Amino acid sequence: MKPLRIDFAPRTRTALLYRVPLWLWPLLSFALMLVLGALWQLGTLHQHTEQAQADLADTRERLSQRAGQPRRAAARSAQALVLPPEQVSAINAAVRQLNLPWDELLETLEAAAHPRVALLELHPEAATRRLQGVAEAKSADDMIAYIERLKAQELLDGVLLSSHQVNEQDRNKPVRFEFSITWKDVEP
Repeated sequence: MKPLRIDFAPRTRTALLYRVPLWLWPLLSFALMLVLGALWQLGTLHQHTEQAQADLADTRERLSQRAGQPRRAAARSAQALVLPPEQVSAINAAVRQLNLPWDELLETLEAAAHPRVALLELHPEAATRRLQGVAEAKSADDMIAYIERLKAQELLDGVLLSSHQVNEQDRNKPVRFEFSITWKDVEP
């Protein structure tokens, strides 16, 4: 036979609290803490919103005050356009250096690549359209073959072997060499 639960107590708020299962109390307290935390966050957000609106109103007021002032900044910027000749030449040199035909030069060097030659350094000189390079080859024959491959490239106007040196301390005795390349004008 099943037990019967008979409760003759009147249904009041206090009696209702006693009827809540024990496992539900931690959940209810956790929910209460969540609600309180959300209310606290809402109040903080409201304060930040009010501060942002006050800052925006202040900024708009300052901008409207500046709008009434004469434009002295435009006169100053017109005077600032006059640069000394040294700065103009430095800026032009930097622009020439940046406007080198890098894509074409690198494609040309890749086309002339030799499996037994390692390209170590490149130093461009934009004013003279010259590229100084340092490379290392496994042998003198590989060095000469690389220079000949560079000479066969259409973009390059002149290829000159500047110097070479055999590294005697290395057991493979590689040849380190310097070369100079001048290139033709490239149309953009």
